[in-house]
Parts: sequence; C-alpha cells; structure tokens
Amino acid sequence: MDDAGKADENGSCRILVADEDETVRRSLCQALSDAGHLTVSASNRSELMDLIDGQAFDLVTLDIPFGGDDGLALAHSLRMHHNIPVIIITAQADPMDRVAGLEAGADDYIAKPFHAREVEIRVRSVLERYGRLPHPHELAGELSFDHTVFNLMRRILRKSDNQEIHLTETEFKLLALFLDNPGRILSRDEIWQKLRGRNRNPLDRTLDGHIAHLREKMEADQSNEGLIRSVRGVGYVFVGDVRPAVRVPSDPDEKS
Repeated sequence: MDDAGKADENGSCRILVADEDETVRRSLCQALSDAGHLTVSASNRSELMDLIDGQAFDLVTLDIPFGGDDGLALAHSLRMHHNIPVIIITAQADPMDRVAGLEAGADDYIAKPFHAREVEIRVRSVLERYGRLPHPHELAGELSFDHTVFNLMRRILRKSDNQEIHLTETEFKLLALFLDNPGRILSRDEIWQKLRGRNRNPLDRTLDGHIAHLREKMEADQSNEGLIRSVRGVGYVFVGDVRPAVRVPSDPDEKS
C-alpha cells in the first residue's frame, strides 16, 4: 500500500505526530501547524496504524520507544510498506541510537528536548527531498522576512516604508538561495556552485564581496551581521523567518 500524500494548493502537508506524551504531541502539532501544515496525532501504535490505513500522510514524526513497541521496527515498516517519510523524535540521544534509527529507515533523527524551529526546518527539508512540498517560488510571487518583502518577479526588495531596492542578477540568485534554505549553513563552495555552475577557487573572494553588497542593501544597521551571518571557516547562514507574503490592499475597494 502506498499512502504517499501531496501538499495541497496552499503548500500544506498532512503530518502524523506519534508520541505517548500528550504535552509533546501538543507542542509538535502547534509548531507544525504554525508552519502551515495539517496535523493529526496518535498516542499509541493502534491509533497510528488506524490513521495510516485510513488516511494519506506526507510524513510521520515518531517517538521511540512507542507504546511499548519496537519503534525502530515501526519506522522501518512505515518506510518500506507505506512509503511515508519518518522523522524520529526521541529522548534517546546517544549517537548509536541515532545510527540505529537512521539504519532502520528514518529520514532524520531529532533528540529531545527539541526546538520548534529546528523541527520545522528538518520537516521541511525531508518534505522537499521527497517532492511533497512545493518550492517557495511556486507558492507565492512574494516572500516576506524581517519587515521586508522579496518580489520574485520584479527582483526587488520592498521595505516596510515601501522603499524599493533593486537587486543585481547575482544578488537576486544569492537571496533566493538563502530564502530557500533558512537556518541551513551553506558552504562557500555550495553557494558558488549554485550561482556559477562550477567549482570555486579557494583563493577567490568574489563571493564574499557579493554577499557584502547584498547585506548593505538588506540591512539598515551595518554594525552587526543581521540576517546573513558568517560561519567561520564554512560559509553563511540566513537566520530570518521566511514566509509567503500576504498582500493587503491599500484601498478597501481594491479587488485581487
């Protein structure tokens, strides 16, 4: 049986949260709902399997052990027989437990206590890997972050005071890459490969110059790194909260 789901037209995915702890279930459901997903929860194996057999889900978060059952065997079954991505979220934080979980077929492994933002990012990463989450460019012509709107069609930034900032081709590609990967550290080599389609010369500092110019356009306060932060010896990470922009008409009678 293949219960593979698909995000709806708004980009919402159906996620099944399986955990014995009611507090954890509520916390996970809240975090994933805030991220725009539809959530259903199960407190034991019987509930989980009834839901799996009756509905289509895009992903399952699974605690181990779960209801006295072998959570690893359950994760393996979900992946092999139902083709559903699985993220294990558990208090078993030993490195060998993580290895066992991944070997059982889990797509990711998160140790408790967890941060809601980390769960959101990891869930999105797995959903994108399986093609179940539309690319942000498919969901909206505009993305918002830190009181700024990024218009993908016009390739401009619009600040909260409606000031428009035009981007060069390279700056546009850089920002689009960062907004597609919020919270994920991107190496200089990976960024350069995405921009130019070729390997980067380790002595070439051109990329750092492009990012410096992009920062100048994005950040009013240049005294700190702001949203695009350097990771020493590795690359850069975008730390803003990225969401599809909601356009509010300035004229009450204006129609979309």
